[in-house]
Amino acid sequence: MPDFILDLDSKWQLSIGEKKSIFYKYMERFEIITCSCHEGMSALEFYETNLREQTYCDNDVKELPNKTIQICKGAISCISEMYMSTGFPETCRLFCSNPSFTLLGTRYFENPNQSLINKIDDLYVEGLENKIARYQYCLLVYAALKGYIELEDAENKLVNDAFFIDLFSIFDDNSLKLKRVLIEALKKLNGKFLEENIISDSGTIKDALLFKHQTMCLMLYSCHMEKKIPLKF
Repeated sequence: MPDFILDLDSKWQLSIGEKKSIFYKYMERFEIITCSCHEGMSALEFYETNLREQTYCDNDVKELPNKTIQICKGAISCISEMYMSTGFPETCRLFCSNPSFTLLGTRYFENPNQSLINKIDDLYVEGLENKIARYQYCLLVYAALKGYIELEDAENKLVNDAFFIDLFSIFDDNSLKLKRVLIEALKKLNGKFLEENIISDSGTIKDALLFKHQTMCLMLYSCHMEKKIPLKF
């Protein structure tokens, strides 16, 4: 079911300890580990003293040889002391659930919305040369504007969907019959930006892909609209 968001920023701000607790829970959920550094430094010390070189890791985040992502405890302390305009729990979940965001380390939390916009823009640019990225971008915009992607017979329905065809035309490519590529693009998005869920459409229960977070949906919509590409509904 979709997440319910409780605003803890405007009136009841989370303490540093509560933020750390939330952060660690999401790390555990998405199998992210911490380094062996000692905690206790403030954000100012983390950035401005030479103790970071002696006590903390060389990088905020790194990917280990076994593909496990490791976060420096000093970075967690720094993140927990940051003020952000968006909800901290949701921002943590976005950060921990998407490896491309996780690997940004503290930079992601400095401006999470911009990090998301940059990722979407990168996908659009990559789509100019890469067919999978092209389908991924169009599928994300489609999901943002339509609200969901119905999973049953998705490849056949989408290639005949006038709205999806119009979206895909921004790349000046008519190879919509490559259903195999479309299916692979759906697989890559499932669990990353989108997730499987159940919806009710006109009383009919359907399996569908929905955005994992409303913030992601709104950022995708805004990012696409800025390209001034006409859409036909």
